[in-house]
Amino acid sequence: TKMMTLAKHMVPPKNLISSLQQTCPVYLIWGKKELFYPGFLAKSLSKQLDAPLYWNEGGHYCMWTHMEMFHQHMLTIERYLNEAQP
Repeated sequence: TKMMTLAKHMVPPKNLISSLQQTCPVYLIWGKKELFYPGFLAKSLSKQLDAPLYWNEGGHYCMWTHMEMFHQHMLTIERYLNEAQP
């Protein structure tokens, strides 16, 4: 498919990792059935960014296909952010 071709040839912007680390906290919610960006990429990003990784049972559109699980992950992230506030 066209999306798969685009995903395979995607090159992230230079210094993306360091830019994100300096700008904001990063949390990843990744679909276990992701077709365009496989799980190994999620694990690699999580490690490079020192970012928590939350797995969703869905795929690329897990925020729509598995809304409840996505929502629960978002609530967990929100609680963590609230606890981190001074």
